[in-house]
Amino acid sequence: MTDLGYHAVRQALGLQDEIAWFESQWDSAASDFDPTGDWLPTPRTAGEDCRWIGMAADVAEQVVRGIEEVRANPALIMLAWQYYWAMFTPEATRPLPPVPWFDLPDTLGFAGRMFQTAVILSGIPRYRREQNQRGIPSPTSRENLASLELWMRDYHRRLGQWGFDHGSWLMHHLCGRLMRLGRLEFGISDFVFGFTLLRQRTGERTVLALADSGLRLRQDGRFHSAQGTSPTDPGWGTHLLCTEQVIAGYPVVDPNVVSPQPVSLDPSAWEVVLKAGEPVLDIHIPARSRLDPAACDDSFAEALEFFPRYFPEHNFKAFTCGSWLVDPQMMQKLPGSNMAAFAQRFHHMPHVHADDNQAYSLGLGGRRPLDQLPRDTSLRRALVAHMENGGQWWYTNGVVLREEVNSDPSRIFRFPGY
Repeated sequence: MTDLGYHAVRQALGLQDEIAWFESQWDSAASDFDPTGDWLPTPRTAGEDCRWIGMAADVAEQVVRGIEEVRANPALIMLAWQYYWAMFTPEATRPLPPVPWFDLPDTLGFAGRMFQTAVILSGIPRYRREQNQRGIPSPTSRENLASLELWMRDYHRRLGQWGFDHGSWLMHHLCGRLMRLGRLEFGISDFVFGFTLLRQRTGERTVLALADSGLRLRQDGRFHSAQGTSPTDPGWGTHLLCTEQVIAGYPVVDPNVVSPQPVSLDPSAWEVVLKAGEPVLDIHIPARSRLDPAACDDSFAEALEFFPRYFPEHNFKAFTCGSWLVDPQMMQKLPGSNMAAFAQRFHHMPHVHADDNQAYSLGLGGRRPLDQLPRDTSLRRALVAHMENGGQWWYTNGVVLREEVNSDPSRIFRFPGY
């Protein structure tokens, strides 16, 4: 293939508009293209990268074979270069360029299924340099990329063949925005939940979440964009006022909804401890093992040391998490469980697009009629029993303030109703 222009590559790969994002940069990137350069991993360097990560031999074998097949297709090499040029060259946008990730056509076979792996491996040299510049220990850097093997095994489990389709997620790791520290992963982020957190200045130091201005809620206090909203529900709007004289707004109350009755607070008695745009660490829970409370404790403790040391510019104020595992119903329906212990760590807030998709996909193995849901574990029996009684599980947002991490969760003072 001699023509590696945008339209020729799109046609050769059987694509439509999937790579339209690259069109504006295509010629500039192509002018720097070196088909013999060391930017694209060879089978040898791919094997070295897999060993450095600590990848199991059976998965590493598939990675090396995938690299061989990608390198045999000139159109795939040029597309890989477009990704590399946008993400890993010295001029690439940081922290995370908005490149598109998508599945390539089945006609490209194994090379298409492993294409994203080739792109990810091309970024490892820059990743290692940036990690070294911050002084991050090599074992931590290696462990941080362990998700590549996890996602490849998940792909094989789901589809019965080897491949990788989570390049967009691994990019957070490669750009140093997401670090695995033991059981949990922590992402460098800003607070975007749509709430402002207040705390009493004295006494019980109760924490209260008020909805930010301009949100649309439905009559039951959940977001109008949440699952199950009736088309006849007119909804209502929120307004938050924070001045030296008064703090007024709509509080989050039990059962994790926003009250339509506003509260008015005295700023001399309440302080703002977290608001939109302030730095946080966002927690991701890898699907790798039990959610053991002691292991989570260790991860939080490590994060409290790790980020001030290696990312001092990100002076985070809280830990945040969005997940079905943060649903406060866990504490009532699964008392004593690891999931309940995890949910109990947080102050809870409804999510703007709250639904039960994760409860089905991650907890029950997929959505199906209620009488066909599995009940083979105590967790699944509790999940199904709650739904049989008319309940619903919710994707929920949670916050634990930085200074609360070492507190016994049962002793975290919460607004009445939590």
